[in-house]
Amino acid sequence: MERRCAVVLAACVFITHLAWGAEKPADQLFPPDTVGIVIIPNVNELKTRWSRTELGKLFADPAFEPFRTELQKQLESRNVGLKARLGLSPTELQSLPSGELALGMISLAKEEYGLVLTADVTGRIKQTQEVLRKLAESLKAEGAQEKVESLSGMQVTIFTFPAKKDTHTRRPILYCIAGNLLVVGNHPGAMERILAARSGSLPSLSQTEGYQAVFGRCESDAAQPAQIRWFIRPLEYLEGVRYYVPPDRRRRESWVGRLRAAGFDSLKAIGGTIHLAEAEFQIVHRMMVYAPGPLEKSAKMLNFPNTQELTPPEWVPREVAGLTCISCNIQEAFEHVGPIFDQIVGEGEEGVWEDVLDSLKNDPEGPQIDLRKELIAYLGQRIMMISSYEEPIGPQSERLLFAIEVRDPERVAQALRKTLESDKEIERRQLGDLVIWETVRKQPEAVRSVRLEMPSLPGRSSTPAEEEETTSAPLLPNAAITVAHDYLLIASHYDFLVRMLRPIETRNALIRSVDYLLVDETLRTIGGEEGCLRIFYRADQTYRPTYELIRQGRMPESESLLGRFLNTLLSEEDGDGIRKQRIDGSKLPDFEVVRRHLGLVGVFGRTDSNGWFIKAFMLSPTIPR
Repeated sequence: MERRCAVVLAACVFITHLAWGAEKPADQLFPPDTVGIVIIPNVNELKTRWSRTELGKLFADPAFEPFRTELQKQLESRNVGLKARLGLSPTELQSLPSGELALGMISLAKEEYGLVLTADVTGRIKQTQEVLRKLAESLKAEGAQEKVESLSGMQVTIFTFPAKKDTHTRRPILYCIAGNLLVVGNHPGAMERILAARSGSLPSLSQTEGYQAVFGRCESDAAQPAQIRWFIRPLEYLEGVRYYVPPDRRRRESWVGRLRAAGFDSLKAIGGTIHLAEAEFQIVHRMMVYAPGPLEKSAKMLNFPNTQELTPPEWVPREVAGLTCISCNIQEAFEHVGPIFDQIVGEGEEGVWEDVLDSLKNDPEGPQIDLRKELIAYLGQRIMMISSYEEPIGPQSERLLFAIEVRDPERVAQALRKTLESDKEIERRQLGDLVIWETVRKQPEAVRSVRLEMPSLPGRSSTPAEEEETTSAPLLPNAAITVAHDYLLIASHYDFLVRMLRPIETRNALIRSVDYLLVDETLRTIGGEEGCLRIFYRADQTYRPTYELIRQGRMPESESLLGRFLNTLLSEEDGDGIRKQRIDGSKLPDFEVVRRHLGLVGVFGRTDSNGWFIKAFMLSPTIPR
């Protein structure tokens, strides 16, 4: 009996010790005014799950070893990303945590924002201390001054950098080990908030309405805990990103203020979860946009009715790379364009949108068309985007077709004629009974560049904010437009439009292909029978053009949608013209090595009472097709 009591007592003591020694999860450490955060609940679990996916196996493939090695050298030779901000490289961060890892941005007083990284290093204190010792030596070698201060009762090591005239002074780097928690930051105020929350009971991110709504929705759809969680308060996060852009590279006025003025502060929070190696899926991403309403001004454009009618029409051929279908109340969207148009194009001047509509209708030199009555009124609710590519692969290989459902094809065709026939940059072409309006490509003029302000790096060359006029081509410089199949069709190229207009046998339609049927069945199984969004694409075909351009070192020349986005991340800020690719892709293996690891992708979205829920997946390529 005494022995049993002793065992029970020992167990109680052990459990109590664990309870006291356990660190709080990150969402209880970060404060309510956290504007963005990424949380990995268990780094080792993430590594294990990633290794089980075909994508993980691809990156572990010996054929990828030369590129992996070269990429690591390039990243380590540049003082970029976390290494620049917090002093630690991704490689070091992978090796330290025994549990949770989190990185967040906190809004502070005086419109300042601090970055903080937290890592549970239980059982790895010595390794962590050694990494911090090497970090201290490295920072001192760069001229940083070291001091130790007490923040919330903890001794925090702080490194500050001397001011430099020709480059941007680096922000300080702070770190400490509090119990089993490594905390690294770049702002004393942000560090203090985390340390105070660790030792006391303070309001936290986990208690906020937006955070609870987002993860309540995502987790209710999942049976197991996620390997990655992320969360942002969108407009506040954009302000935080802008804070890290050096002053001489910022726009004179923040886009966030214009978005607020147009009503987009109705979007309170966005977040999601990522599961790896889950059943037949390589990746499952669940996401929620939290907008409890009421939506105001141009946010009312976000009107996406749920429907079961998102199946692609019979005329879409089976060989396309991907297809996106959206249900949108176009008339409602049109009625609320004004505020955002006035803010972006009119630079805050009210009434610019209405002036444009009035000019189109009444200007004797214009098309004299009432867009609302003669075009918009005859559009339906379904919008599609079809993607493909042409060989040989080059910067202009991507082919796109936007299709908008029409209720009265004849009236829409008349509106097109009225709008386009007098345009000197538009040519009228005839294809059988169809009239096609094709854009004649000319040398692009200098236009205002609209680009995201990404956080820059201290000491990196910058383009002054005054240089806002840059040479850029329109999204679809070779657009071809017609009305056919009860759709308004807008293609990126005339040849692709003609290809999409060719009659096909029923068996050659996309909806008869095995790939589409597999994704469609999976979407229905996971709750996507009804919604406002459906996406199907073949990952191998979709990613191949971008992959090949990276291999060729021609990524900055890409005119594809994905390419234009990635160029923000893969190119240097060298001013106007073609920019230098940052990543050497010459050691990438042949795409056939990659293709066998890529599966089919499906996405569905649904309008809920308090926002939108989106679920995306990539199937394992080993599933029989």
